[in-house]
Amino acid sequence: MKKQENKGITLIALVITIIILLILAGISIRALTHTGVFQNAKQAEIENKRAQITEYLKLKLINEQTNNPFGSAEEIITATREDTLNKINELKKMGNDVTVEEVSKEEDNKEVDVYFYVIVDGDVYKVELKAVTFLGKKDDMSPIIKTKNITSTTNTITVEVTTSRNDGGQIEYYIKSENDADYRLDATTEDENHVFTGLSQSKKYSLKVVAVAKNGKKAEDVAEKTTETAQYTITFNANGGSVSQGSKTVLYGTSVGSVPTPSRDYWDFQGWYTDATNGQKIDANTTYSFENDITLYAHWTVKNVKLDVYMGSPGEINSGATYTATKTVDFPIKRWEWSYKEYGEVVSYSINGNTITMVIKNATPNKNYISSRIYVYSY
Repeated sequence: MKKQENKGITLIALVITIIILLILAGISIRALTHTGVFQNAKQAEIENKRAQITEYLKLKLINEQTNNPFGSAEEIITATREDTLNKINELKKMGNDVTVEEVSKEEDNKEVDVYFYVIVDGDVYKVELKAVTFLGKKDDMSPIIKTKNITSTTNTITVEVTTSRNDGGQIEYYIKSENDADYRLDATTEDENHVFTGLSQSKKYSLKVVAVAKNGKKAEDVAEKTTETAQYTITFNANGGSVSQGSKTVLYGTSVGSVPTPSRDYWDFQGWYTDATNGQKIDANTTYSFENDITLYAHWTVKNVKLDVYMGSPGEINSGATYTATKTVDFPIKRWEWSYKEYGEVVSYSINGNTITMVIKNATPNKNYISSRIYVYSY
């Protein structure tokens, strides 16, 4: 019994001695536990897996470089991606979840970088002509956003972007005009395309798109776009005169350019206006600022006119009988006087704008006809 107790004490002392020696050697108790040795072993397994995947992708790249020694970077990277995608089951032997992303291009100081990403169980690898690189865990990385396409109309800009590593994240769309100091947020959405509306035509805008990942990290891209310039039609209304050119087209924001000169008997042309009686005067140097087609009206001032007008003869007419004569001219009548009369006498007359109406009587006995002419004046 005494021997067994001594044996137990000796065993405990041995264990304590070993632990003390391990501590002195720099090995912690934690390193001996499940969270130490086993965690290190797991990490070593992960690093070994990453090294295997990196080497696998390098071999794919080298193979395409060997097959096409004179190929461009884009040709080689595209072929490497296609081969990787076609044999994706080989990668799936190394990881459960495998994604091969599209080929991307970045231009920096006239150098074009062509590459694609491979994601295996959340690990991101970048395959480019010069190397294959493990970048890190997808969930720990910033998103990637690039402007893919921008189009515009006279008052809208449509931007299309592509994003990576932004699953479940948001995209913020900002805009500012060339006159603005700061961007304004126009929309926050998951959509990779957005239409900015209500813009001014022929104006340059700066656009900023920001990808906001679920981990809070951000990436942005900026671009510029000028809205389109609309073409409008100007129609010329001679407004009582005549004009040889009926219309012309003009670009918004540019000078109207040459305009026709209309003609009209007894009138002087005063210019083209946006209204038949009032309106804004438009000439060749006017900047076209209307966002629609317009009609321009000729404005006129009457000349000083004295016109000899034949008031006619009624044929046979008895002495004392009357007849009515009406005459319309191309200008407003202010007054009249006889130019020539034979046997006639005015009973009454009226002037209504461009028209004069006269009641004329045969005032001469034994005469059965009347002949008369008058002067009408514009002043």
